[in-house]
Amino acid sequence: MKFNPQVTALNRLLGRSRVRVLALLVLTVFSLPLFAATFTVNDLGDAPDAIANDGICATVGGVCTLRAAIQTANALSGTHVINVPAGTIVLASALSLGSNITINGASTSGTVISGNGVTQVFLVSAVNGIVAAMNDLTITGGNSTIGAGIFVGNVTLSLTRVLVINNAATIGSIKQGGGIHVGGTGTLNLTDSTVSNNSAGFVGGGVSSRPSTTVNIVGSTIVGNSVTLANGAGGGIANNGGTLNVINSTVSGNTAPLGDGGGITTIAEVGSSTNIRFSTITGNSAKNGGAQLDQIPQGALAPVVNVSGSIVANPASGPNCGGSLLPISGGNNLDSSNTCGFTAAGDLINSNPLLSPLANNGGLTLTHALLAASPAINAGPTAGTIPATDQRGVGFARVQSGRADIGAYESAFSPSVLSAPIITSAAPTAIGTVGTAYSFSVVATGSAPITFSVGTGSLPPGLTVNSVTGLISGTPTASGTFTGTIVAGNGTLPDASQAFSIVIGPTAVVLPTITIGNISLVEGNSGTSVMNFPITLSAPAPAGGVTITYSTVDSTATAGSGDYVAVINGTATIAAGSTSGFLPVTINGDTAIEANETFTVQMISSTHATLGLGTTNPINIGTGTILNDDANAVAPLVSVPVNSPWWLLVAMLGVLVVRRKLN
Repeated sequence: MKFNPQVTALNRLLGRSRVRVLALLVLTVFSLPLFAATFTVNDLGDAPDAIANDGICATVGGVCTLRAAIQTANALSGTHVINVPAGTIVLASALSLGSNITINGASTSGTVISGNGVTQVFLVSAVNGIVAAMNDLTITGGNSTIGAGIFVGNVTLSLTRVLVINNAATIGSIKQGGGIHVGGTGTLNLTDSTVSNNSAGFVGGGVSSRPSTTVNIVGSTIVGNSVTLANGAGGGIANNGGTLNVINSTVSGNTAPLGDGGGITTIAEVGSSTNIRFSTITGNSAKNGGAQLDQIPQGALAPVVNVSGSIVANPASGPNCGGSLLPISGGNNLDSSNTCGFTAAGDLINSNPLLSPLANNGGLTLTHALLAASPAINAGPTAGTIPATDQRGVGFARVQSGRADIGAYESAFSPSVLSAPIITSAAPTAIGTVGTAYSFSVVATGSAPITFSVGTGSLPPGLTVNSVTGLISGTPTASGTFTGTIVAGNGTLPDASQAFSIVIGPTAVVLPTITIGNISLVEGNSGTSVMNFPITLSAPAPAGGVTITYSTVDSTATAGSGDYVAVINGTATIAAGSTSGFLPVTINGDTAIEANETFTVQMISSTHATLGLGTTNPINIGTGTILNDDANAVAPLVSVPVNSPWWLLVAMLGVLVVRRKLN
């Protein structure tokens, strides 16, 4: 700690008699002028100062913690500086600033002050209007009903190169200001800083403010904050009656999933006003009101929102602006739709700003860069106060190609002559089937990049259009005829639009294949028998079974000679769930001596199945073979001597048999 010589002399007297020391202390303190003290934190613990009002930062353990330094500075008059090294300090309770104090960290990410999810981090409030500042540190893990990261009341607090992240005002009954809350007559100056991923139940996920307050946000990014409860307002910022000035800043990806105003919400109170210049407000979402900018009146009171030189575009969901009131345009704004009522000179509506994703594009905070073909390039204000730099600060001049751009980011690209898109491919009218992959490419010419989207109507469920390539693809999940339009845009009007009519049929049924085999059967000497030609399905028969129509065709066996009973358009059925059956043909038995004979059965048609090939034939044919079981009768040989009386009789009988065979 650095004191003036009077303080140094006083410290040397310590150790002498108590009475003399106390006397000198009283005399010296009352004779001291205001002074500036500097404290250097040398311990990352959270122990308090051991002796109040002694001007020395020292815990019982003899070290200087951040808490001890603040307590010591609070007790002193003047303006004081506290230097904090890199590392994380975990708090047991909030740190209360009640004096003119500047806290310097080692770097934004290097010095971390955490409420550990159990306490508010900083309470900066006093009745005497102190001026405090914090530089180069992170404030995180705050948990409170209001101002979980920082509560600012009746004081001026400046935050420079500070990250306020992951704080939550979701307990208790107030639930305001997840990251920062400004109340009383407080003033917040937020410069080159980021407020990210904070949440509140009702008002101001990132930053909230009340009447008679002033919030100045310059060169900063408000991203990923939210209000979580129904009727909540201001996912990123909620100005409830104060004055809010947003310059050269980005408000992106904030949400009010059950409430109003995902980006910035201005709520009517006496003197409520919001002024936005050279800023980019994009990717925010809300259930009600405007996703990016929202204004909520209170009775006869109406909040005033002024916007100039800013991008309000491409909400994640919901309209850019909404509610019963609209902002007042100062000109040279860009609205990606036409919901903000921008009609002043230089305003662009229904225009895609062609923003790149939020990224480190240089500078101290994340920004959305403008792509080369962005209509925001060289379309910003030419009158009034033009900032010297864009959001990124030193090294990034605001005017780089003769004229300022719209939004927080200044592009180095020169404006180009752009051509509107033209869709050159035929209209997507192809027929698809439920469950079968579908694809169709939409092709457009014009200045790149071109983005594709569905305009009116809708694609079949299961299909999407790639915004970059124009490929319509996916697997349809429902049948029907789906109509609408595909729109191609590149920020230069008019957009190209093409109607589509896509027919999706029901799920294709893959029918089993039926094949027939060959069969042989012994005919028998009498009566009939059945020759069952085997038939087989490649898969179980579907509901209703499979019915086959078949006929017989003569070959060496003929129906006319009585070998078998002809079948003309006969039918046979394989029951549902079965995979095999047969085609019956009646065979007649006889005693005629004959060779084996064949005929065929031809499958003509089938229901719920596809005809396959026969076992040995190429046209759905099976061959039946009738096996002969008859033979010639041969008499036993008898030896009869020539001179026997029977010889002549045998000879005569033989002649008769031969003659009969010949006849």
